Amino acid sequence: MKQLFILLFLCFGIFIFAQPVVDGIASPGEYGQSLAKGNITLHYSITGDKVFLAVTGRTKGWVAVGVGSRRMDKAAIYMGYFKDKGEFTEQIGKGHTHADNPGRPAVISWAVKEEGNFTTLEVVLERSSVLEAGKTDLDIILAMGSADSFRGSHTSRSSDTIAVK
Repeated sequence: MKQLFILLFLCFGIFIFAQPVVDGIASPGEYGQSLAKGNITLHYSITGDKVFLAVTGRTKGWVAVGVGSRRMDKAAIYMGYFKDKGEFTEQIGKGHTHADNPGRPAVISWAVKEEGNFTTLEVVLERSSVLEAGKTDLDIILAMGSADSFRGSHTSRSSDTIAVK
């Protein structure tokens, strides 16, 4: 009986504390929360010292998620596309454009994949670099474009605020 209890506890504990796998695929049930905005969906989980984000867009081009602002300006922007291999950049919003982020990178890991007409970018961020201590929400922007380039214009964009649990 004791062994059965230990086995059940271990299995249940693994299920509760499982973190998303950063492989460029946002599998059903992998993330704790989702937010659909038109042709773009954000999946996210916030655990301990990490923020897991997956943005999927109905595009064969680039997808992006930005944090820290509901506008491009001053948002930390993470962009990816797939052309022969995954391409990724960490940018900072400057007005209605973006440039390389000169600050300390917040990204722990990333992956991007294109399947059919969808591109998915997954990123893991240091919680302390994107969320102030005690903050209960996170402003985000989502965007996508049709080009396999970080300089192409967006074909869709939106913004929102997500709750931090």
